[in-house]
Amino acid sequence: MRHLHPFQGDMIKRIRQIVQMGFLLFFLYLFFRTAYPLTSRLPVDLFLRIDPLVALGTLLSGHAWVGKALWSLVLLGATLLIGRFFCGWICPMGTSIAVSEKIFGFAPQRHGEHRELQNTGFLRALRASVVRIPNLKMYFLGLLLVSCLFGFSAFLLFDPLVLLMRTATLAFFPILIFAVNLGLQTVGPLAERIGWDALSYMSYAQPYFGWNMVALILFIGIMALSAIARRFWCRNLCPLGALLSLFSRFGGIKRRVSDACIECGLCARRCPMGAIPEDVHATRTPECIQCQTCAAVCSEDAIHFGRSTPREQVQRAFDPSKRALLVSAGAGLVVAAAARTGASVPMPDTYLIRPPGALPESSFLDRCVRCGACMKVCPTYGLQPSFLQSGIEGFWTPRLVPRIGGCEQKCNLCGRVCPTGAIRDLPLEEKQFAKIGTAIIERRKCLAWEQMKTCLVCDEACPYDAIEFRVVTDFIGTFRRPFVIEEKCIGCGLCEQKCPVGGASAIRVDRTEEERRASGSYITERKRQLREVHDEEKDYFEEM
Repeated sequence: MRHLHPFQGDMIKRIRQIVQMGFLLFFLYLFFRTAYPLTSRLPVDLFLRIDPLVALGTLLSGHAWVGKALWSLVLLGATLLIGRFFCGWICPMGTSIAVSEKIFGFAPQRHGEHRELQNTGFLRALRASVVRIPNLKMYFLGLLLVSCLFGFSAFLLFDPLVLLMRTATLAFFPILIFAVNLGLQTVGPLAERIGWDALSYMSYAQPYFGWNMVALILFIGIMALSAIARRFWCRNLCPLGALLSLFSRFGGIKRRVSDACIECGLCARRCPMGAIPEDVHATRTPECIQCQTCAAVCSEDAIHFGRSTPREQVQRAFDPSKRALLVSAGAGLVVAAAARTGASVPMPDTYLIRPPGALPESSFLDRCVRCGACMKVCPTYGLQPSFLQSGIEGFWTPRLVPRIGGCEQKCNLCGRVCPTGAIRDLPLEEKQFAKIGTAIIERRKCLAWEQMKTCLVCDEACPYDAIEFRVVTDFIGTFRRPFVIEEKCIGCGLCEQKCPVGGASAIRVDRTEEERRASGSYITERKRQLREVHDEEKDYFEEM
């Protein structure tokens, strides 16, 4: 009987870990390259492009196929040929869970088993309930897809790749920048003494994102679920894993157990996905993530992965009851209907400013997966996650908060990194004609109007020359005061960002004359003519 040398088992494990860490680092590389001026040759949203759940969800909710989603067919094709390898070798969320299990001691040790929390009554009941619902993630997937079919795509925020991208943007990235700036401040005096002036004055713009604690708590909660059972999220909740498992049953590479097996059960106990039942010769193929942990721990070298399958090997298919399917579909319908009929939906917030190129609100909500890529790439960090400004359906969708940061004239990156086309990829010239709102001067707060001071900040900040000063005579006297030229203002909000008035700005952008197109150009001959007329009038008055 041929035994597997311990070194060979470790080699399989090490290779998989290296591949996993490589893809996690690749994910982080693309994440950090999602920044102005976006010089990466690779698509920075590559992981979201290959995500079939994002493609299917936006197809159902938005009723349109996104060109970028063609990449997802590559992953589905590979899953059909190989099996559910993505979850065990590539998925950066799965790797993050595996790393956290190792750090907190929930992963099996070399000679031990998986360490769980103490078997309190609550945990025993929770584990038992999970056992009684072995296809829980399938029902969650059904709820998600049915809700998308009826126009509620918010559940796509639970897609693992979307969730990881959003958490990295809203929570980890600001913390990292804060730590880097703190380090630079610490070494600054020393760098100045030794003549490294560039380092002594170096700092990075600190991003601030709303609802970052919610994103962080959700991520930590998913990691903490491993205290109940190893890879709890991947086993029981992950909707992407559920979708891939439906295709993996047809995969050509499967687990094989030879007659050398002594039925010690170690493979079943060490399987991170619970894919090996009591009969260790069998395999629950849809749950197998091709990690080959079972082969690595087998002392008899009785487990291999190959194309042919022995007669005694079986797979447990997804065989839900009709009642469970109806409950899952009904829940998705109820959730979608509740979100669509919320009292806050018909009257969006006056100051809800969407990014330039955003689709009309209904289509935008259907297509946006709340990944946060547009917020990460925004050079001013003015794009922020929404709360209830457009109802519960709009939670975590991007909105421009000009007081934090306006929309730069020479930037069109939010549309370029959007993986679903919720924000159109507009050329720079056309983006400068996409009106997202209009600036309005609150005269009671404006220094020039209320206090008769000479303040030109809004005029100097406006890149579209949409603010002009006119001589106004009233009962107080004659002064030059600012006016907004609505035909030239596109609502970029740079004036609101730079306004020196404390608290709320004296010039604010709202949704007045907002223009959002699903197709077609924002550039019209009328817009060009209006801008030319105003330019000629301004030149005339300046010459006088």
